[in-house]
Amino acid sequence: MNDYNIEIDEGLMDIMPSFIELTEQDMQALSSAIEGNDLETVKKLAHTLKGDSGGYGFEEMSRIAKSLELSVKEGDGVGMKQNWSELSAYWEQVKITFNQMNES
Repeated sequence: MNDYNIEIDEGLMDIMPSFIELTEQDMQALSSAIEGNDLETVKKLAHTLKGDSGGYGFEEMSRIAKSLELSVKEGDGVGMKQNWSELSAYWEQVKITFNQMNES
């Protein structure tokens, strides 16, 4: 597993709860789509996450989501699972970092 250095811009803290909530819903839907081998939904959600996370300054998350989207387009099931694992790990670190910043 990768160690991610997650930094959340102070200027985004007011809108982060909404981003966290919506992204959490997308991540859960993505997990279900991967489990159900619904590749169209995986591709769509990966594309959405790529744009949304990049817009909030989470370039690494955007990069991983882009790789996930590409692996689905290429029919690379192994790559898709690896990218999903990496994306999930990264997302957990975002949530932990956000919660720690809210506690201070």
